[in-house]
Amino acid sequence: MLQMFDEVKHVDRTLQTFMNQLAKNGLENKTNVIIVGDHGMSSGRDKVWVSLFDYAPKDKLTYLGNSGAYAGLQPAKGKLNEV
Repeated sequence: MLQMFDEVKHVDRTLQTFMNQLAKNGLENKTNVIIVGDHGMSSGRDKVWVSLFDYAPKDKLTYLGNSGAYAGLQPAKGKLNEV
């Protein structure tokens, strides 16, 4: 149980650092941060997947790729004010 609390503290510190950097660069009101969690115990056999593009228009975003647990999107060129 102690390990879990240590991990939560680590995630909290990491998110705070990230949010501080957004604020430092004047991006806190221009950035949507979406945090999702996976308890890691699902087999995936039910094929329950969430696509960000179900909630965000594909024609207005550019997919930056992913690295396992991380993925990125940014406004498509010329679409900043529309997203």
